[in-house]
This record gives sequence, C-alpha cells and structure tokens, in this order.
Amino acid sequence: MKPKFSKFLSMILIAALIVTLAGGFSGITGVSAADENLLISSKAESVKVYVTINDNTGKTVVKQQGVDVTDADGDGTLTINDALIVAHDKKYKGGSEAGYGYELAQWGLSITKLWGDESQWWGIAKNNEYSSIGIGDTIAEGDFVDAYCYSDSVNHSDVYGAFDTRLVEVKQGKKITLLLNATGYDANWNVVVSQVKNAVITSNNKETAYKTNKKGKVTLKFDTPGSYFISAESPEGTTLVPPACIISVLPKKGTTITVDKLTYTVTKAGSLINNKKGKVSINISDVIRE
Repeated sequence: MKPKFSKFLSMILIAALIVTLAGGFSGITGVSAADENLLISSKAESVKVYVTINDNTGKTVVKQQGVDVTDADGDGTLTINDALIVAHDKKYKGGSEAGYGYELAQWGLSITKLWGDESQWWGIAKNNEYSSIGIGDTIAEGDFVDAYCYSDSVNHSDVYGAFDTRLVEVKQGKKITLLLNATGYDANWNVVVSQVKNAVITSNNKETAYKTNKKGKVTLKFDTPGSYFISAESPEGTTLVPPACIISVLPKKGTTITVDKLTYTVTKAGSLINNKKGKVSINISDVIRE
C-alpha cells in the first residue's frame, strides 16, 4: 500500500500557526495565531483593537478579543462604538442587533444596551483609562477597549479592574510581574485609583495559587508554552470588574509540541506580538502511514 501524505500536508498548515505560538498548542485555550495576525490597512478603513466585555453577572464574555474595526455606525469616524458593534456582531448570539444598542444623546453617543443588559449601569474604558471615556471616543491601532455591565445591581459598587500590562510575551519558565489597580469613585464622585490586594489570579478561567500582595502586585511563572488569559477574582469587600491580560509563553528551543497526536520540536520560537514566524521540525516517520 502506498504511503499516505494527506495528514502530513495538513500538518504543514497547522505548523504555520504553531510557530507563531498563541493558542495553536494542543489543549491550550486562548488567543489563536490567526486571531492575532495583524492586518495592514489604512486607518480610514480598519484598525485592530482588543475588546473585553463583562456581562451583568461579572463574567468575562469577550476576552480581550482582537477585532478589526470598521466604521460600523457610518459616522465617518472609528470609535469605541464601532468596536462594540463589531464585537457584538462576532460574539453575541443574534449579533449587535440583538445584544447592543446606542443613541445620540445630549452629551454625545450613549449606550442603551450592552450584552443584552438594559439596566443603564455600564462602564467604559480605553487603554486602562476609566474617567471621561465615552463610546464616541476615537480608537487607534492596538487600543484596548473595555466595556462592562455592573454586577452589583443594588449598590452599584463595581470598581474597574485593570492590569498594568495587557498583552505580553515571556519565555518559558521566566517570571513576569503584574500590577492590579481598581478605579472607582469616592463619596463626592471623585475618581479614585487604588491597588488591589489579596485578589486571586485566574488563568484560562481557573483559579491559581497566585494572589496579589498588599501593593497589588503578583509575580507569575509559566512552565508550559501557550497563550493564557489572565484575570482576577474580587477580594473580600470589593466588587471588582474582572481585569484582562493575555500572556503568551514562548517555548524554549527543543521543546516538544503535540498536535493531533503528532510531535513537533521547536527549533526557533516565533512572536505573536511582533508577528514573527518560528520554526519546528518533525520526524517524517510520524506522518507516513501505511
């Protein structure tokens, strides 16, 4: 019987994704290399921003998703409103028509519905800046857009949580330190920023053994290559809007990666952020099947 090479050819395509790291590793969830492939286009046509949305239960339903934003509302300007329309179209069942609403009010564009919630209690941030941000604010390539519904429907005590780092690559086995801040208001509606202590860190929606210290800092280490969506749970006495950070852990040279029961060996790590390809090798005997 002749050797079958069809699987081998398909693995070449998979390897093209693997070498740029991200979520192409078997069993690892997070951002895929395809999602993170930056598109080169004019600002007037499209920009890529990273959108995070939390629903009214405090669940992160859009996890710092890379979104190519066009002028969805047709006003001739690329804004946060456009980013939220596109994100809902991609992620919400029924699209933005079902899950998102906005109107032109006295003070500019305003939300009327966010992720199906019509409570009128929502928050918006851009690049970790919380105060004086509205959906009419313009966006640029690489911006981070956060939108959330208040989960405390009684006292509306939610405070906006954000890591100082939002998208980063580290080498396998190396440490990285994040700072977690919370932004809210005092009794006189002045903006107050404070460090969040004793917050349990989550990785790909699972609790870890890591907690922020009294200065709001936490040092993380990952021994397995892949992409990790990092967030944090509310410490006692706080209703924290879950923060978002994506950490891509680059494999060491010689690391083995298993995809569809085939084993690859990393000869050169790629880069998700800088869009650089890496290299892998594979034993030909693994892919030829009699």
